[in-house]
Amino acid sequence: MARPARPESVAGKLREQATYHAMRAGLLLPQMAGLDVASGVARALGRAFGASPINSKRVTRAMERLEVAMPELSEPERRDLVLSSYEHLATLAVELSLSDRERELD
Repeated sequence: MARPARPESVAGKLREQATYHAMRAGLLLPQMAGLDVASGVARALGRAFGASPINSKRVTRAMERLEVAMPELSEPERRDLVLSSYEHLATLAVELSLSDRERELD
């Protein structure tokens, strides 16, 4: 049986709205900069986030799993593959933020 939903606190609603507006503002930047510039910035930010200390647990876990799946890769190669996935994720976000705009221009 599903639990009934708890009413959200005012602080929770404010945090959710602040997060939403911050994400919307962040997605405007690629539209203003254009695809080439925004993709380059996204790749750099994605790699920086992947290598940041706040993300070390995820990177370590991914590297451990890659060691099992691809034992022929060295540790630096596995780390580069993991960080490249963060680059790809950030680039995908930029491309998706521009996709509606591209469709409107056609």
